[in-house]
Amino acid sequence: MKKLLTPSSILAAIVLLGSGVQSAAQSLGSGRADLWIGEPLELTVPARFASHGNDPCVHADVWYGETRVPATQVSATVLGTDGQRRVRIQAVPPVDEPIVTVHLRAGCRNTITRSYTLLPEFPSDQMLA
Repeated sequence: MKKLLTPSSILAAIVLLGSGVQSAAQSLGSGRADLWIGEPLELTVPARFASHGNDPCVHADVWYGETRVPATQVSATVLGTDGQRRVRIQAVPPVDEPIVTVHLRAGCRNTITRSYTLLPEFPSDQMLA
């Protein structure tokens, strides 16, 4: 009869379970933005990273319609502490298209990527007054 619980199989199970826990510790939540045509983009996303402290490996690509906003005019910043982290994405130029797409990439070693499609609203006459 063959033994199933050998030291090598136990070690392999621990390694596999440990890598699964590490990858499950990262997530990017649903984005939140008050987005208006004619105003700059500001999007906030709740985030959990596997690493502790500020993670410098956060990058966002932004498109207004089919036109990519230059990387020099987009910033992605990690805010908050470990339990309350969020990523704030800002773009300098005002939104000029009815569809805005944001691709957010976070993490240095184990990256996580999420895309957000936003539909900005036209400002009302009361807002313009």
